[in-house]
Amino acid sequence: MIVLAGELNSCTALVVTKAIEAVLERRRSPHAIVLDLAEVTFLSFAGVQVLHSGVDLAAADRVTLRIALGSHAIVQRALTATGMAAVLDVYPGRRTALDAPATGDFLPVAWPL
Repeated sequence: MIVLAGELNSCTALVVTKAIEAVLERRRSPHAIVLDLAEVTFLSFAGVQVLHSGVDLAAADRVTLRIALGSHAIVQRALTATGMAAVLDVYPGRRTALDAPATGDFLPVAWPL
């Protein structure tokens, strides 16, 4: 689990990427990483982009990145306005994200050319 607090924007996006990379490097084969946004007070377009990139980064290691929203409406509004709420593996809170069953829904699929 990665817990974020404060603003997620272009100034802090690299921190999120580095945190996901660190968890992937030292993991013991988790099927999912939960990114807890309950304490995030602002989510910019750059922040939304880093969440999407984080999904791809985790999927490259066959890991699902789950997004736990928390109660700040600003985070939900940003994800809904950009259409990413329908794309990301989003949960209302930490507990539901942790308890979700393992699925392959957000893993890369090899398509024949």
